[in-house]
Amino acid sequence: LTSRICHPHPEVAALTRGLVTRLLVAFPQHGLWALAAVSKSTVTARRTAANAIVQAAKRQVVGEENRRLFVESGSFCEQLIRLCFHQSKQRISAKKEFSHLVRSFPLQVMMPTISALSLRPHEAPPSELVTVAGMEDGIEVLRSLQLPKKLTLLGSDGERYTFLAKPKDDLRKDTRMMEAAGVLNALFAGDADARRRGLGLRRFAVLALTEDCGLVQWVPHTQGLRHCCQDVYAAEGLFDPQRSNQAVKALYDGAAQQRRKSELMTKVLQMFPPRLHRWVLATFPEPAAWLAARNAFTHSAAVWSMVGHVVGLGDRHGENILVDTSSGDVVHVDFSCLFDKGLTLEKPEMVPFRLTQNVIDVFGVSGHEGIFRKASEITLRVLRANRDTILSVMDTFLHDPLVEWVRSGARSEGGNPHAQDAMETIAGRLQGTLLGVSSMPCLPLSVEGQAERLIQEATDRENLGNMYIWWMAWF
Repeated sequence: LTSRICHPHPEVAALTRGLVTRLLVAFPQHGLWALAAVSKSTVTARRTAANAIVQAAKRQVVGEENRRLFVESGSFCEQLIRLCFHQSKQRISAKKEFSHLVRSFPLQVMMPTISALSLRPHEAPPSELVTVAGMEDGIEVLRSLQLPKKLTLLGSDGERYTFLAKPKDDLRKDTRMMEAAGVLNALFAGDADARRRGLGLRRFAVLALTEDCGLVQWVPHTQGLRHCCQDVYAAEGLFDPQRSNQAVKALYDGAAQQRRKSELMTKVLQMFPPRLHRWVLATFPEPAAWLAARNAFTHSAAVWSMVGHVVGLGDRHGENILVDTSSGDVVHVDFSCLFDKGLTLEKPEMVPFRLTQNVIDVFGVSGHEGIFRKASEITLRVLRANRDTILSVMDTFLHDPLVEWVRSGARSEGGNPHAQDAMETIAGRLQGTLLGVSSMPCLPLSVEGQAERLIQEATDRENLGNMYIWWMAWF
């Protein structure tokens, strides 16, 4: 609804704004988080409309406590935005650098976890929402390019909740992806085959505070896929951060002029035989736990692979794919490379998803021919059977375009060619058409044929050899 508050037809726009206002009055804790980024939009009409909705709801809510919530929410979001862009490479003290924020606690603002933000039609909201009661003093600055901050909020229930404050990133893509994951999980739950296998996508809260910063719920008990591989290789003496990377770089440099990259890939893979199954065995030593973890890894990898292909999810290197060390589930993070953005990179991404030798190694002796293929086919069948539902979820990008699209195209409601092209591509894939840098135009394939072709493309050594070197196709 928030994506349509600037509909070109005045009557529809007025109706939509009225509905959003009523929802905000009924569910202020949830609605204020949803409107945070829209109220600071760079598009003047959207910003004005969102702020008018907030002010109208504030006048309509009953009780001084609810009116104070609107003030506290706005102030809290402003302080979080300040924290996102705080320039520091060292650990930050909240009491020193953000004393105004610390003094404002406790707040009535709802703790923005995925469980709290997800309202289901058939369930009443909890009688007591967990609110933000405080904040730990130490804020860790992570050593990556954008210097995101890891902070811990204290809930009114006495629990600690960890979040990542990310600057210089349009988190609306991540928010939409989590919304789509919620819809897809409901679709999987309604399908007997998918439900029996427990197919689904792990979700976490993503809150866009502006169009270029936001808050991401920290996913506990997870380890990056790359680190899992490095740990097991290092334990067997097959990996050293300096020597191994230099040796791989030398092979890639030597093959820079070769047109065929499959030979290069063969040489690199000989240096790193598949070993990830041993990490799973060491992490889950009990037989029953090991089998459950292996199946959970395989099922979740299949679902994310097929869904990722449909929405054009790229940049699936080993740090954007996490493994839950308590269940074996695969968790994907960082959705900044949606809608085939990977095809526009200097080194275009040639594979539809990550299905490298170590990922396949966890699947068991049948590799991608067993549980993975069946789960992939079930996922594609559910996606294709619910094409209209999925397109309606992704349709919000037509009416609330990404910053990168607005900068390079039209700003009008629903008139951005980038969004329209992305929607047409998704629609084609949901019909079984193969679209990608290495795919030729073709007639729609069956579910089995589409799964087969995607697995072939993802495991093709020529494609893997043409990937960017530090995507690390050997892991």
